Amino acid sequence: MNKTFCIISVFLLCITPSFANQDKLSIDISSAQFYLGSDFYEWNLYYSFDERDVKFVYEDNLFVSKIQFNIKFFSSLGLEFEDKWITTYNVTEINPDSDVKLFGVRSFRLKEGQYTVEFSVTDLNQKNYAKSAKFDLFIRKMKDDRLELSDIVLANLILNQKNAGIFANEQFLRNSLYVYPNPSAEIYGSSPSLKSYFEIYNANKVSPDGVQLHYYIFDGANREVFYFPKQLKSLFDGMVETIEIPLDAIPTGVYNLVVAAKAINSYDSVTISKKFYLINPDLPPVLELSRGIDHTFELSEFATMSEDQLNQEFQQVRFIASKEEIDQFRLLSDPTAKARFLFSFWQRRNTDTTSSINLARYNYKKRIDQANKFFSWGGKQNGWDTDRGRAFLKYGEPSNKDYFPQRGNERAYEVWFYSELEGGVYFYFVDVGGFGNFQQVHSTKSGEIYNQDWYELYVPITKENRKDYQIDEDTRKYR
Repeated sequence: MNKTFCIISVFLLCITPSFANQDKLSIDISSAQFYLGSDFYEWNLYYSFDERDVKFVYEDNLFVSKIQFNIKFFSSLGLEFEDKWITTYNVTEINPDSDVKLFGVRSFRLKEGQYTVEFSVTDLNQKNYAKSAKFDLFIRKMKDDRLELSDIVLANLILNQKNAGIFANEQFLRNSLYVYPNPSAEIYGSSPSLKSYFEIYNANKVSPDGVQLHYYIFDGANREVFYFPKQLKSLFDGMVETIEIPLDAIPTGVYNLVVAAKAINSYDSVTISKKFYLINPDLPPVLELSRGIDHTFELSEFATMSEDQLNQEFQQVRFIASKEEIDQFRLLSDPTAKARFLFSFWQRRNTDTTSSINLARYNYKKRIDQANKFFSWGGKQNGWDTDRGRAFLKYGEPSNKDYFPQRGNERAYEVWFYSELEGGVYFYFVDVGGFGNFQQVHSTKSGEIYNQDWYELYVPITKENRKDYQIDEDTRKYR
């Protein structure tokens, strides 16, 4: 990452996340996630400086700046790894009024999950000029059997490798394109245009008939100000998409670029978005008087689900739904109404509306995958629909779990303990049939099955008909 120098001149507003120590040094950062396969992802950190904010020292007939970066990634288990690097920028002369931006990118290989990132930058030629930031990072899971998109990279310049000329810089080379990022996400000028880059995965595998792309731009009131449809041939499983959208007719303001990709002749779809800031000197901001039509539902995956998929989705979320929500869904017969219900269901539980990913639903889907992995039995991947799966989906991972295998005259059983629920509660599951389906027979949690004699009734193996030991379905109703 040495000798990085770009002569793109733009006016930029610093939008970095909670940088501390606000001295002269300013930095803009952004990031993007790409799929590497085998559950690994490339996370790119893009950054830029104002040339006038860094100090240059004269060395070997050049003015040289040295910027040191430190980054640490923390998971729930603690520090995962850290990295440190130094980037140098060389110029032939110093201009204190320069509006040139200095760019850089650093790539990291990460697994899916949530991280806390600590990031700091120091100007080594003037060490009192430093910045630090701490922010949350979410690496979303991508699958090989469905249509997937990388994050959107907003760019100042995108050039083909063959004709880049003096702008050729290997650190910005990606799939035969030089993608110079716009980390500030700010676009300025009387004839502004939005340039973006993203990647499409599994297109040929899951959508051989092609992919439909829908480009939208929404203003701060969620009103549509731009729409452009496009159809692509599914030539490869990994495809690159770039677009330049003229913004000269759009007034100054905050906007959201939304890209919806839908498989042709399939329900498969995926949506990504990126916020940007437009400063158009010729078009001042427009007063936002009302909120426009909410298009987010039409762009969601619920809008493309079949009725069977919607019913399956509800069966999986009923464990965390209120009685009123369950009663409401059961009254719905129209598939569109069911889709809107489920969309609203997860919107109400989404704690971070600034993200294009609904973290509440993402984490719940991860629990379903874990339940299928650990609680399925009888050859069917329905672990979420077992008693242990239900408890896991509703209450999460227990604080402690004890397993007692079958031995002698006793059936196998498990005891789960949740320390954070009602001061500490227990769940008891017994493999009544002996086939790996552990049924809940007792719990100290209010609203759950309560049977103090669970051990005597269900653990001993006797000569009586096994049906006598099946739990009465009436006692298994949780509501």
